[in-house]
Amino acid sequence: MNFFTKQLKRAFDFEDRASRQEFWLYFLCLIAAFTAAVFAVMALTVTSCAFFVDEAGAQQGCGWIGVFIALPLVWLGFPILLMGTGARRLHDSDKSGWWQLLCLIPSIGLLIMIILMTLPGTKGENRFGLPPNA
Repeated sequence: MNFFTKQLKRAFDFEDRASRQEFWLYFLCLIAAFTAAVFAVMALTVTSCAFFVDEAGAQQGCGWIGVFIALPLVWLGFPILLMGTGARRLHDSDKSGWWQLLCLIPSIGLLIMIILMTLPGTKGENRFGLPPNA
């Protein structure tokens, strides 16, 4: 948990470099956190709906209200929290953080970003600083 909070504090830090492990662990932690948040919102909407609606079928439909509330938050929050670490990861392979704009290109942009994020970093110092493990 300490790792996740440390990364959240650096979410808007676009300086330095980040290792592959740092980026992918943070990525997985964000997925887990947002998934838990979506299920929590769904559970809250279903339980609050149970107070107002007596029919079981209508209560199940209330879960979808939670999805429609939570998904826009995920679609906005996830990329924003990932931008800083993504830029630092790109810096490790001596690329600008602006390469993240490739994600705006449907399908192929995301594929290119996955490839860029899995490439090894440059050995030694580059224009963005020392290696992340130094």
